[in-house]
Amino acid sequence: WLRARGGTARLLLGTRSAVFAPLPQAGLIVIDEEHDASYKQQDGLRYHARDLALKRAQALDVPVLLGSATPALESLHNVARGRYAHLRLAQRANARPAPRVELVDLRRQRAEHGLSAPLLAALATLLAALYEQFLLAAARIAAMFGIGLLESLRASGFGMLWLLARIGLSGER
Repeated sequence: WLRARGGTARLLLGTRSAVFAPLPQAGLIVIDEEHDASYKQQDGLRYHARDLALKRAQALDVPVLLGSATPALESLHNVARGRYAHLRLAQRANARPAPRVELVDLRRQRAEHGLSAPLLAALATLLAALYEQFLLAAARIAAMFGIGLLESLRASGFGMLWLLARIGLSGER
């Protein structure tokens, strides 16, 4: 803080409260993951660090870089209105492939509680895989400590998995 105030700090990294640091010679303000709700301070002095950083940058006459793979709607709106420039990375970090995206027209498909059938199917697949992984981990724990699988699940705090495993292993309903 003292180096920032004195103008000798070349780089300042911080949490959302870093937006209040004195920056007499700022050259650029970067807000990484600008869409993240953690930039909002909800108790005490209420503020949004992203929005405050934009105001500080305006007052200091320095550019702001808002980084996000999933920008906030406000930022997308500002791009559409020409207030922000939209820069895209040519490739993803570590040359990772882009995620598979499927658009579902809910006007042509019945939704259950606002969720489409493909989304519900994907969630069921994911939950089944997670359930299997938890059971494998619980089985390893059980083997390490010489206890039963159900006891391992109960002791680990996975009460719902314990219940599901108990039903699945015993056939109870």
